[in-house]
Amino acid sequence: MIIARRKGEQWFLGGITNEQERRVKVPLDFLGPRSFVATSYADTPETDMDENPTAIAIEKREVNSRQSLEFTMKPGGGFAVQFTP
Repeated sequence: MIIARRKGEQWFLGGITNEQERRVKVPLDFLGPRSFVATSYADTPETDMDENPTAIAIEKREVNSRQSLEFTMKPGGGFAVQFTP
């Protein structure tokens, strides 16, 4: 499940999976014409829901609506992104 929500000028994106690992590519066309700084919190290759559930990668990058973001959600994992203009 993936969902995007806006509050004021900021956007928030989140995704979660069940016990199945999933690779997703999320188009950012909902952002509109401006650029944003995306701060993402996502599973790492070492994330494991039983042995290492708190392993997380934090990344910042500039994005716009012509781009997309890709995530690998480990079993029981997910991701969250905050977009700030």
